[in-house]
Amino acid sequence: NDKPVPTNNEFQNLAVFYDSLGERRYAEQQLKTIFALANKNALSLTKGQYKLNYDKNSQVYTYQIVLPVKGPYQSIWQFVLQTLDVIPFSALNEISFKRDSVNDNLPEARLHLSLYLHDVAKKGSP
Repeated sequence: NDKPVPTNNEFQNLAVFYDSLGERRYAEQQLKTIFALANKNALSLTKGQYKLNYDKNSQVYTYQIVLPVKGPYQSIWQFVLQTLDVIPFSALNEISFKRDSVNDNLPEARLHLSLYLHDVAKKGSP
């Protein structure tokens, strides 16, 4: 058997990692939080795309969220930063901006966010 044996420190690091993840059962609540933050920043949300993925090796779910939002540039960034602050297991994967015309004062942004989640029953080392 030539596989290295994990040390206690590696097990502790793994435990800290899993403790930093959100719980999959609350994913819908996290979406409500995101929508509330968008509303607080006076942003217009159109229909988003949502996809839940699971990685067997890490036992981590990634909830991919693609949201088109429209509003003032500053409000869009405030919304993104507040989301990352309020939901610490979220990540901004990509953001792109566009305007329909030069005269359009409100840009539209396409946000790609990820939530990193676990099942409490499956929590632990992979």
